[in-house]
Amino acid sequence: MTIFIDKKALCSTPLKDFCEIQGIGNDPMYMRPGSVQSIVGRYIPKDMQDFLAVPEYSAEDDAIVWFAPNWTDTPRRINDLYGEEKEKYDRIYRDTLNVYNDVKRKLHGESLGILDSALKFVNENFLFCYDNKVVLVAWGMNLRDSVYDAKGSIVFNFSQTKGYTIIFDPGEGAELANPNDRIIRRKEKAELVTADVPRLICKPGFHFIDWKPQVQGTIVTSDIVFHAQYQKDPKTSSVAEEPVVSNVQDLPVMHTIRFVTDGSCQLDGMEQLQVEDGYELTENDFPKMIPLEGFSNPYWDPAYLGSVHSDLVFKAKASRNNYTVTFLPGKYGELKGISTFTVPYGSRITQVQIPQVVPFSGYTFAGWNITPLDYSVANNCSFQAQYRSIPWLTRLWMWFTSFGCLKWLLLLLALLLLLGLFSWLFPGCNEYRWNRYYHDVVVTDGNQYHVGESSGKIHYLRSGEGQDVDYIFPQDTILEHSEISDEVLEHGGNINAFLRFSIIWNQQGEDMVDLDAHAIQPDNEEIYYCTHMNNPTSMSGVLDVDDIRPQGTGVENIIWTDPEKMSDGTYTLFIRNYDGGRNHGAKAEVAFNGKTWHYTIDQPIRREEDIPIAQIKISNNNQNFSIRHSKYLDRTE
Repeated sequence: MTIFIDKKALCSTPLKDFCEIQGIGNDPMYMRPGSVQSIVGRYIPKDMQDFLAVPEYSAEDDAIVWFAPNWTDTPRRINDLYGEEKEKYDRIYRDTLNVYNDVKRKLHGESLGILDSALKFVNENFLFCYDNKVVLVAWGMNLRDSVYDAKGSIVFNFSQTKGYTIIFDPGEGAELANPNDRIIRRKEKAELVTADVPRLICKPGFHFIDWKPQVQGTIVTSDIVFHAQYQKDPKTSSVAEEPVVSNVQDLPVMHTIRFVTDGSCQLDGMEQLQVEDGYELTENDFPKMIPLEGFSNPYWDPAYLGSVHSDLVFKAKASRNNYTVTFLPGKYGELKGISTFTVPYGSRITQVQIPQVVPFSGYTFAGWNITPLDYSVANNCSFQAQYRSIPWLTRLWMWFTSFGCLKWLLLLLALLLLLGLFSWLFPGCNEYRWNRYYHDVVVTDGNQYHVGESSGKIHYLRSGEGQDVDYIFPQDTILEHSEISDEVLEHGGNINAFLRFSIIWNQQGEDMVDLDAHAIQPDNEEIYYCTHMNNPTSMSGVLDVDDIRPQGTGVENIIWTDPEKMSDGTYTLFIRNYDGGRNHGAKAEVAFNGKTWHYTIDQPIRREEDIPIAQIKISNNNQNFSIRHSKYLDRTE
């Protein structure tokens, strides 16, 4: 067994009892825990990163052992709690799941697929609570319809994982209906139930009485052999009779059907039935489901109609309603952060979900009209920021007295002078850094090619005054699809932009590296995964695709969508190796003003190495342009 630092085995689950197991590539998810943990470690807050237990497959037991952080309090399943403790851990569970779902909505590409698969099956029966945290086991796996988690028969506490062999000997009077039921394995201290007993096909002249010893209720503490007991008919006919399936002599086999609820709805009708083996279950046998407040669309789990051959339990469930939470900035300030989001009914608003209030000059934030922290969402709700005006004498006094005003003014003046001197000595800092990469190589003479500068007019149509910009390229410059643009579309990116910078790598699936697309605007604002992921700059620049160590082709895409917001100056485009992983280079594509250029880096990119691609300079009040290429421009272009 693997030893995980600061973790120990919490429980195990037999693999045979699960179906619809999610996968990553060709592997089941429980064989690729590192991929899940990488995403969790990067995007999930630290105090919630232990929600998904770490799996390790045990081939000997054909089971998965689940590891969780070391504990002080004894872990217990959430469904075994009650009272205030149950309410506390229900709240922690809801908050944790909401954070994971919020992160999932912000992801894309392979990262989204992995986290979405991990959260596809979340069964509260597999949720453990301790030390003010919740840990989910058996995630990304769905329990088979024929299996019920009765008294710990599916999830075994790891301290109780010793297994024993149970043998059912039919003797001379019958045969097993399913020969595979002769031997089963159960964990130590598991209780044998009716579902564990195999069915028998009695031979002519034999009537089944019972098993010896009694099966139902037996607590497993060692290997056990159960022997079938029969009564012989002294008047056995010489003519062979049809075999009879039986568990009890001359008595009908009865089964119990129970109807329960998960707390999302109440039942109106009979909640328990006794029926004979083979009874045909119909919709009329089910009680009516009435959703409680905050729930809708009730359904039965499992959704089964048909013949009954065992005890069954049906659980009434309903979908939790989603409601919109809105934060309003009010008249004298603005909000920093997400101001509108959707959460399920009963969710409590956490501190990380509340946006920061930035008051305008002369005002101070005085709180919300309704306190949002720990607010229980039961419908669409809104919270508006409140402000107090700061008297002008107070503001003047604060200005003179805070932080040593004169000292800071002198320091600011010195800094401005220093910046002025630096700007005079080194004009165009951005260009100074990059100019060495963009130069004329040679002029084409048949064997050699020229990488230089091209220029021209910017072509786009402006809409009428007061309306949004509607940029349209001439018909003869409509962009054609390429290998790179197709990958951008496949990953959910936008290729219909005024200026686009796209990169791809790992087309052969052999690289393990995180390459990042970077762009520096004329205002020296840098666009990459840490600054403007799905958060446009004032010039409309944004990174809308960000892949992290992809298993297949990796894609990143930076776009500017509004040419009228783009200032005159230089836009520098380059690639950086974030983590130093192995690679075979990359390909890039720049689409601007109706034309596309392609670039190939056919050598490994080192850690923290910046690979220049192109510089685009816009001038004359957004009317003219020039573009300078790096040495990686494709020869054909």
